Amino acid sequence: MEVRPTIVTCGAAVQAAGRALHGRGWTLATLLIESLQNIHLQAGIVSLNSLIAACNLGGRWKNSIELITSFKREGIQTDVWTWNSALGAGGNGSGWKRVLSLLKTMRHSAMQLDAVSSNSEIQSIAESRGWEKALLAIGGGGRCYCTNTIGFNSGISIFSSMSKWRGALALFAVICK
Repeated sequence: MEVRPTIVTCGAAVQAAGRALHGRGWTLATLLIESLQNIHLQAGIVSLNSLIAACNLGGRWKNSIELITSFKREGIQTDVWTWNSALGAGGNGSGWKRVLSLLKTMRHSAMQLDAVSSNSEIQSIAESRGWEKALLAIGGGGRCYCTNTIGFNSGISIFSSMSKWRGALALFAVICK
C-alpha cells in the first residue's frame, strides 16, 4: 500500500512546522508550501493560512502581507482567517498602524470582519488614540463590535492590559445596561 501526500497532510505539516523552532518555523513552513509543486499539489487556503500563522509566530508581518498580495495576484480566494492571521502578525509590538491599514483593506475588499478582527481593531485604536476612542469604536457609530460575552471580555481585557481601569469600567457598564 502506497501512501501519498495530500493537501490535508501537507497542511498539517505546514501547521506543525509553523509552531516549531521557537518562532523560526516560518522558514520551514514556507519551504513546505513551495515543495508542493514538486509533488503536483496546490496549496489550499487552510495550508496558506497556516503559513501566515507561522509568519505571525515568527514576527514576520511583512511576509504575511506579501503572502496575501501574492494570493490576490494568483487568484487565490482569501477568507477572514487569512486576514486575522495577518492582523495577528501586524499587531505584535507597536504595529497598530499596520493593523488599522489591514482592516481598511479588509473593508474595501468586502471581507466580513469577525470578533477576532474587531478585537484587533479595538486594541489598535486603544493603543493609537486612547481608551476613550476605543470605547466609542466598541459601541459607537451604530455598530457594536462586542456582540457577545467574548467580545466584551476581550474589550475589558484590552483596557485592563493598558492599565486603563476607567475604560474597563465604562465597558462593563455597557454590559450592565
